[in-house]
Amino acid sequence: KLEENDEHLLRAEANANVIAEELQARKASMMAIGDEIKEAAREAQKLQETHKAARKFSMEAARRVEKKKEELNEAKARQNTILETAQEDHEELVASTQVSARSLAYHTLIATLGHSLCVEQARLYGQRMFVLGKLSQSYAVLWA
Repeated sequence: KLEENDEHLLRAEANANVIAEELQARKASMMAIGDEIKEAAREAQKLQETHKAARKFSMEAARRVEKKKEELNEAKARQNTILETAQEDHEELVASTQVSARSLAYHTLIATLGHSLCVEQARLYGQRMFVLGKLSQSYAVLWA
């Protein structure tokens, strides 16, 4: 019976060793899985930080784009104001030029008419002087 107990104990010990080895293998496997989980957690953390940085960069880029849009709209508004002012100035200049051209035409007409009148008066005055000269000669002949 002792031998049976010894055999039984040896088999139990062998089974216990096999179970201990299996447990050791499972423990090693679990530790490897734990290391993988830790590594995955580190990678997830890195990805989260990268995502956060990318989101921050994207938001900053969106703010810059919005600012550029505002600057562009302001520039367009200034351009439109300048164009409107230029158009008004052009219209005023055209109107002023037309008035000046009419005024110049009237002044030219008046000067031409004045010159013609002066020429006519001078001609008439010359004729009068000629007639008076002839009359004076005639009187001079008569008185002499």
